[in-house]
Amino acid sequence: MRERIENINLSIRKISEKAAKIDDIVRFDIGQPSFDTPEHVKEATKEGLEEKQGYSPMLGLEEMREAVLNEEKQKKGFEGLDLGLENVMVTTGGMGALFAIFSARLGRGDKALFNDPCWGPYKMISEVNGNEWEQVEYWNDDRELRPEAREKIAEADMMVVNTPGNPTGYVLTEDQAREIGECAGENDTFLSLMRSITDWFTGKNITRQQFTQMIQLL
Repeated sequence: MRERIENINLSIRKISEKAAKIDDIVRFDIGQPSFDTPEHVKEATKEGLEEKQGYSPMLGLEEMREAVLNEEKQKKGFEGLDLGLENVMVTTGGMGALFAIFSARLGRGDKALFNDPCWGPYKMISEVNGNEWEQVEYWNDDRELRPEAREKIAEADMMVVNTPGNPTGYVLTEDQAREIGECAGENDTFLSLMRSITDWFTGKNITRQQFTQMIQLL
């Protein structure tokens, strides 16, 4: 583990820290929200600090998991899934969730596949976890899955798909969601879906329902 950590490439955070020291610089390095944390979230955090001190359950507070489950069940596109409390886990930040997924699904030497370009920490998590990783451009100019991508998906143990894509903001269409879900299913490749802001999607972009269909294909 120590050797793997020592060999991790330079993080963009170190570059960001240097850039932050320069006056009058416009930063495009981190997707910092342009709005403040809602007041009810702040108040709930304060109450939690006062009332709940000590170790929390491994999967997260049950009342929080129940709230997440109830909200997801009410959303269009999740009606066909048999969701229970055992399907909900709360982590301290997204990185914790990602590391848990990589560790649970991939063994030492197993390969993860990422789009090119992709969010840098995917590679770091793979390296710390002892996994192999590879990048390939998923889509051609016609928004179809590239033949090279199909080959790499067949070779990989897990592939990561997130929409909107980081760092490009690329958003999948319904056809793309179906195509990549079918390809992963045909090759028995675990499909890790990153669905951060689908509540905001409109028009012809992929919706929560298409993500559900992708999951059901597997």
